[in-house]
Amino acid sequence: MAEYSFDLGKAIKTLKAQKGVTNEDLAKAMRVSEVTISQWINGKQIPSILRAQILCYTYDLIFSDFIEWGESYG
Repeated sequence: MAEYSFDLGKAIKTLKAQKGVTNEDLAKAMRVSEVTISQWINGKQIPSILRAQILCYTYDLIFSDFIEWGESYG
């Protein structure tokens, strides 16, 4: 059976590439610091589920699509 994993950093990097936004843009939209965004990308912190949903709403994403960007099976 394949092992499931989720990489939040990968999902955020995909969001940034698809929407053409920077860490600064994300930080302003989410009302957090750029350091916090960087920590999310590097796996040092995890946003609350509410923050993740706000992120998706702000950038007009379906939450399940955002999750898929970070999924891997291996």
